[in-house]
Amino acid sequence: MSSLRMIGWLLSFSLLLSSCQPNNKQANSAPKVNAFFDLATYIDEEAARLDKTQPRMLKILAFDEKNDSLYPENVDFVKELKPFRDADINKLSWIDKYRTDSLFSGSDLQRLTYTALDSSLSTRRLQVDFAEIPGQVAEITIQRRSKSVIAVTDRKLSYQPQKGYSLESWQGMRLVADHHLTVDVAFIQ
Repeated sequence: MSSLRMIGWLLSFSLLLSSCQPNNKQANSAPKVNAFFDLATYIDEEAARLDKTQPRMLKILAFDEKNDSLYPENVDFVKELKPFRDADINKLSWIDKYRTDSLFSGSDLQRLTYTALDSSLSTRRLQVDFAEIPGQVAEITIQRRSKSVIAVTDRKLSYQPQKGYSLESWQGMRLVADHHLTVDVAFIQ
């Protein structure tokens, strides 16, 4: 499949995904509470860092078993990392809607895991693994699910600050075939 056709499919798929998202304008206007890991701020800082350094990257797109590779330049990382930022769970009304599990090695925090207790929440699981340097993130993995009358979409996102990120999406629809989309981005040293 040509790059242009692949990009066309991806844009169509992205529009469909975004149209299936609930309207969170009220939730976004609530005061910011950091009861959990502050994913939004972390991703904003990472996007600013990457926008400044503009690392070389290899992007591999796969849509329903058709692959394409790109070497994009002048990437807008705020847009690229938006799916990660959108998974932030720090909303005042959600404080009691996630179970928090912590894993320590001695006194050092190794992992934080937040699991949704309410099935209506899109971010089902958020896991933050920390590097050996205290407070430094090694990897963030996120599982999301959204439902509408016509589709169910499951997404798995993974971000490693020095290596890259991946987004994987499965969409089951009532009237058309299911779709699988994968975007793997590797930072090239």
